Amino acid sequence: MKTTVMSQQNLKRQVLRLYRDILRVAKNWKEPEEAQYIREEADRLFHQNKTITGKEEIEEKLFEGRTRLELGIHYKIPYPRPYHVVPGATGKTRDMIKPAYMASYDWDLSHSDITREAKRPKTRFEEDFDEEDNPLQVRRKPRGYQVGTS
Repeated sequence: MKTTVMSQQNLKRQVLRLYRDILRVAKNWKEPEEAQYIREEADRLFHQNKTITGKEEIEEKLFEGRTRLELGIHYKIPYPRPYHVVPGATGKTRDMIKPAYMASYDWDLSHSDITREAKRPKTRFEEDFDEEDNPLQVRRKPRGYQVGTS
């Protein structure tokens, strides 16, 4: 009985430590809009997961939070990193491909752009980006074979 209570207290301490670490990172973040996003996202996800009571599930959420925090610090991007799903993947395969740091999200890159954009905020680079400037959208004319031009 004592070990269960101690383990619950330990998990609670870890959750609070993660929350404080996230807020500390937000406080020191260079871009004010992104710092605000970090605070709001932390509040939203911690509130969303506050009813979780199972030890394994809490540990999974802690791993997700630490991973997101480390990825954000390393890449200097606070938003969730997109991941690739192989076209045609369905059902269990899709769930197995989803990385641990995306466990609290119900969207992936296989959804339409409208669905994805509605749930994911634009980065500061995407806000200034005009689709006409996208070199990947430019259609190249097929090269024809030229036989002897003499």
